[in-house]
Amino acid sequence: MKISFFLLNLWGLFFLFSQPSLAKIETFKVYQQCHDDSEFHCDVIREVDGKKEIYFKDVRGSQIVQVNQDYFQMKSSCGNPCQVTNFISRNNKQDDITDEFVAIDPKTNCLVETDTRKYKLIARQLKSKKVLTLAKLNSNIFNKVDIYTQAPYRDFQRKSYFDAQGNLVLIFGSDEDEKLIQNFANPCKL
Repeated sequence: MKISFFLLNLWGLFFLFSQPSLAKIETFKVYQQCHDDSEFHCDVIREVDGKKEIYFKDVRGSQIVQVNQDYFQMKSSCGNPCQVTNFISRNNKQDDITDEFVAIDPKTNCLVETDTRKYKLIARQLKSKKVLTLAKLNSNIFNKVDIYTQAPYRDFQRKSYFDAQGNLVLIFGSDEDEKLIQNFANPCKL
């Protein structure tokens, strides 16, 4: 009787651990593989659940950081003052791009960028066409700063950030010359 009970328990443990896991573990990462030491020839790889896809082939080395569980941010330079920021998601239908990046809220995917043609500071959700104007760059709140007209985003992206409540803290300048411009409460109006 004890032997059959022992064998039954042993059989149950074998059955339990031999079954495929019911919980699907999803992995998502974005990284670069460079073919030279100077990082002038790199491939950017999107990997989802072990499946690798070349996102960009043979590009100059880029900064890649994880924004949240849904997005990676990839900054690339295309000259001075040119810069492109890609938001790479698990699938290419959710990918987004801007060439005038200021800040992103990782909790809500609220993107703040400049619009040089219209000379505005704007906010939008990633993958949304609904754009909200936060301020015109020639308005009074910017009177005390000298905005670079060809690429105004550069002066804001160095220090601007979203606080824990989802408000944009817009800061102009660099380490040597930093000025708080304004706090924008919930810029994407979520």
